[in-house]
Amino acid sequence: DPPLESKYECPICLMGLRSAVQTPCGHRFCESCIKKSIRDTGQKCPVDNEVLLEEQLFPDNFAKREILSLTVRCPNAGCSDKMELRQLEKHSSQCKFATVQCPQCLESVRKSHLDEHKS
Repeated sequence: DPPLESKYECPICLMGLRSAVQTPCGHRFCESCIKKSIRDTGQKCPVDNEVLLEEQLFPDNFAKREILSLTVRCPNAGCSDKMELRQLEKHSSQCKFATVQCPQCLESVRKSHLDEHKS
């Protein structure tokens, strides 16, 4: 799979943007990363050192929409399904390769094997 494009990567945590926000100087960050940065290291953009106040941050709905349309792979071992990120939560709740905790012995088992495991 191709790596994540840098425009979808937070320059603070170097992960995919979560709750993307944009600064007045045009940089994108995870909302929690930039708020922590402003509190911990001062009121400046970590990319260009422009003055930055928390109330100047605004949700980056364009980035959010683009990120949710990125193709991702199901993280469950054995499942080869790919889907848009926006569909991953629904898929994960129904994926036959997902693991769940057995309510009787608390062991982790595949969802599709739970009935057989409990008997």
